[in-house]
Amino acid sequence: MLYNEKWDKFSLPAFIAWLSTQSANKKYDWYDILHCPLADYLMFCGIERPAGAQLPNGTSGIGLDTLGKNWGYYEILRATPWTYGVALKRARAYANVNP
Repeated sequence: MLYNEKWDKFSLPAFIAWLSTQSANKKYDWYDILHCPLADYLMFCGIERPAGAQLPNGTSGIGLDTLGKNWGYYEILRATPWTYGVALKRARAYANVNP
């Protein structure tokens, strides 16, 4: 894959900073591949929203499975409750354990 300077924005500290700008009580749907917090964050970073973790032709979409696993995407966003405030708390806790 060719280097894209937009990927420099993609890090756990940057994601935590973005989460902190979201309404704490706002709910999200883990299963909504187009509007989950990671997809929204990628869009915020100027990265084209992934069509899905697994594309119909069998190849992986960017972001959700490839990038998210590198910094605890599942641990932060999959657990319930699905609110941005709780996700922010989980992200901060994950960052403290996995610096």
